[in-house]
Amino acid sequence: MTPANSKALAATLLTTLLLMAGIAVQPACAQDGGLVPMTDTGLGTLELTVSVDGVAGQFLLDTGAGMLMISKELFTATGGEQAHEHVRQIALRLANNRIEVTDVYRIDSLRVGGCELGPLEAAIGKAKSRNLLGLGALRGAAPLFIEMVPPSIQLHGCQKPPEIAAVAG
Repeated sequence: MTPANSKALAATLLTTLLLMAGIAVQPACAQDGGLVPMTDTGLGTLELTVSVDGVAGQFLLDTGAGMLMISKELFTATGGEQAHEHVRQIALRLANNRIEVTDVYRIDSLRVGGCELGPLEAAIGKAKSRNLLGLGALRGAAPLFIEMVPPSIQLHGCQKPPEIAAVAG
């Protein structure tokens, strides 16, 4: 277990014990990835702004997705195939239960709020597909807390982007 994982586990256990004792706890997230606002779409889903290799896009927070999926349009805006390393092809089971074969590329940067989660792999969607932020992509920010009112996600345990780390250090 890495020191970062140990620290995150200790914070989660402490929070759980305090909550069990009836003590309200507001995680100190400003020092990590911070509180990232989300938008309730009114359809039972939450969206947030995420930056992929410096290009911002709207992402659906998809708790059922194991990885990041980027629309073809956003992928092209970040430089497309010329700017990214092709990793492999995978078969995805979509929400409508269809299986779709798609390419996976390595992206250098995935920034959610003040949290840098890259480099990591992203499945590339077909034209007009949605950007999906799966929980697997957020693993590096664990522990994380999803708030419903107001809609937000609190990220901990993530590395700060270089320009933030330089100012904080």
